[in-house]
Amino acid sequence: MLFLAVFCGFLAENIREHIVERSRAKEYAQSLIADLSSDTMIVRHYSGYNEMIISYLDSLAAIIGENRTRDVKGSQLYFYGRFCNGGLQILWHNATLEQIKNSGGLRYFKNLSLVKKISEYYAKTKEIDSKYETDLTRIVAATELRNKIFRSAFLEPFTRLYFTLPVSPVDSARVAGLKDTDMPLQLYDSDLLNQLANICLTRRLNLVIARNDYTTVATLARELISQLKEEYHLK
Repeated sequence: MLFLAVFCGFLAENIREHIVERSRAKEYAQSLIADLSSDTMIVRHYSGYNEMIISYLDSLAAIIGENRTRDVKGSQLYFYGRFCNGGLQILWHNATLEQIKNSGGLRYFKNLSLVKKISEYYAKTKEIDSKYETDLTRIVAATELRNKIFRSAFLEPFTRLYFTLPVSPVDSARVAGLKDTDMPLQLYDSDLLNQLANICLTRRLNLVIARNDYTTVATLARELISQLKEEYHLK
């Protein structure tokens, strides 16, 4: 009888721990879904911004490469040149992931496929961050060249425009007005211009790679959200 009582107590304790762990896992799952949903929205927005920057880098490199810097209105060069150092670092909603990782919370998730997907997503976000850090050296170099080539007084209205684009669509009328103004460069030095064009082309490649990474991480996020909802019967 004593053995049976101890055994039943052991089973009850195991059942209680299982319920607690399942409940904790469900809480983590709900929080993860909220973070992942926010990430997918940011990635979608940044993807559009990256495509715009790629287009502007193409245009600036083409004008310089075809020796048309004196043939086009200087304002076009100012417009495209302001974006030569463009690019945004994603600020991930990773509070839940960090908490799970640091507290050993992954043990609450019993589905190994789910654990693998969480780890894969976390690793991909870190990879994207690392690539952005690498691109920062070229962003700095592009900024230094731009500051030598362009006059700050003419660059200023494009700077105001630049800071509105990450949060709102392009104001076509405003852009057209700015690009229709003649603005001379500080220097028409072919060596400096070619250096800027080369950096633009390199940065374009980095942004194309980022485009592929964004597609991958967005797919992972959607798959993870779907798997979490199915595993823990969440809406």
